[in-house]
Amino acid sequence: MTKNNFFTCFLPVLVAAVFIPFVSCQIGLGAAVDTETPTLEITYPPASAVIKGTFTLAGTCGDDRGISSISVTVTNTDDKSKAWTYSTSAASGGKSWSVSLNQQADDTVTGFRFPDGKYEIAVAAKDDAGHTSGTSSRAFEIDNTAPVFIVKTPAAIDRSKASKYGSVFSIDGTIADDHTVKTMAVTVYNESGTSVTSGPYTESDVETAGGTSVSIAKYIADGTDELNTRYTDIYGSDPKAGTQYYSCTVTLTDSAKSYTNPSETSNATAGNTTSSCWLYDDVYTTLLSMKNDGYGLEASDLKNILNGNLTGTITRQKTVDTSKVLTQLNHLVRNTADDETPLAFSLNPDASPRYVVNGYALPDDILNVENGTRGQTITVVATAGLDGTLIDPSTIKVWLHEYDDISDSSAYSEFLNNPGSDTGGILLKDNSSDSTSSTATCTLSVQLPSDKTILTGKYYIVAVTGTDADGSALAADSVYGFVGAVSGTPPTLSIDSPAELSTKGNSDDLTYSLTAKSTTSTVTSVACTVTVTDETNSHTVGTITGSAVHGSGNTWTFSPKNGSGYEAC
Repeated sequence: MTKNNFFTCFLPVLVAAVFIPFVSCQIGLGAAVDTETPTLEITYPPASAVIKGTFTLAGTCGDDRGISSISVTVTNTDDKSKAWTYSTSAASGGKSWSVSLNQQADDTVTGFRFPDGKYEIAVAAKDDAGHTSGTSSRAFEIDNTAPVFIVKTPAAIDRSKASKYGSVFSIDGTIADDHTVKTMAVTVYNESGTSVTSGPYTESDVETAGGTSVSIAKYIADGTDELNTRYTDIYGSDPKAGTQYYSCTVTLTDSAKSYTNPSETSNATAGNTTSSCWLYDDVYTTLLSMKNDGYGLEASDLKNILNGNLTGTITRQKTVDTSKVLTQLNHLVRNTADDETPLAFSLNPDASPRYVVNGYALPDDILNVENGTRGQTITVVATAGLDGTLIDPSTIKVWLHEYDDISDSSAYSEFLNNPGSDTGGILLKDNSSDSTSSTATCTLSVQLPSDKTILTGKYYIVAVTGTDADGSALAADSVYGFVGAVSGTPPTLSIDSPAELSTKGNSDDLTYSLTAKSTTSTVTSVACTVTVTDETNSHTVGTITGSAVHGSGNTWTFSPKNGSGYEAC
């Protein structure tokens, strides 16, 4: 055999030798073997989401041979005895999955299967070969309860009890919610029930820790920011229009969201929303007070009773059945959006602090003016204005002015406007030495002069000056004053001449000389009555009346011929 022939024969044999083992290996293994585990990831809702209502849990998955099932376990981390298990399958194509959770439930307080609280979801996938993915988990919270609002002001639904506001209108109270309160929306209505604007006033990210106070409108003369323009929208442009009455609806929305669309790129859904509240005066004594048989509950307790997380009996100040509390709450709740129960309030931009002189407001008829006597004590009370700014006690002064007639208010208007500079006024009380701190109410006892400053029959106007901590001057809603009156020993009167039983030839020449004295006041008039008797028969002829004429000092004179009835006698 030649060399070339050998190579030719050998090559096919070699190829065959190599090919045959390869084919033999394929036949030995049979079908391909699945040795890989599935993959799974949760993508929706986002981690730590606060969820309301029924929501969609969704994610991605993958396996070289396909997903046969996906298991979902939901566990309440506050109470691990509350757990639910669900099963779902991958979507067509085997790359994604989803499941609807927290379905509506008629047998729960909130109306949904999962109670409010904190949860953890654990999800795992299984393929056809029985391989299981690692567990993918995600924490979230369920919140299906609207904010619980205990309103302190305005906390009335009757106009007669309307909360009074000055230059600042605010909503004040206590809010209980497991999460932040996203918005407070306030719609204001005038007395006829018409909204003062086309939409509500809305404030965002409402503070709840330590109590809530949200300013809605504020009066500042010529102010132009949003709160100032709101006040003008509500009250009008005339700051001297006096007290005006309104009502309002308050709507709170928390930060929970609905999660039902896994493909969304943003989420602007609204949280739990309510226009209902509880008036502080309605619930404090029984539910909140730590005294007088009150339950001593917190607002958070009321929220947990309403959402079903507090059941059975609880002990705070006293032990109480939560079902009893729930009944009371359902009875006392007020829907501010209801035409019958909006919150009532009044506005008056004149927020000056006020003063009164107890018992001495001038009546319409000056004949009914109260009496005031020497050395008497009167009580002056200064109180914070509608804005609540405290009184500075050291600034208070009390003034007094004497008048012959007060039937015309113009007689004393200048004194009231500026009592300190009126030369006719006297300073009764200077409280500048008072070092006590600012207070909502300052009460002063003021003694009227004990000398002859207070005269019988004279009129006296009392004025008070002072400021609050912001420097706003005290103002009064009435005029205060009194008429001087006698106290203690009455005046004495003596006839100096003619002598007793003396005679006069002509009655025209008869003149009585009198002395009138008073130790407590000045005698301002002497009334005289002369009785004429016929000595022959002791019959009364008539009487002569008139007023004596003041001379000097304590002396007075009276001539019967100048009196009434003289001619008839």
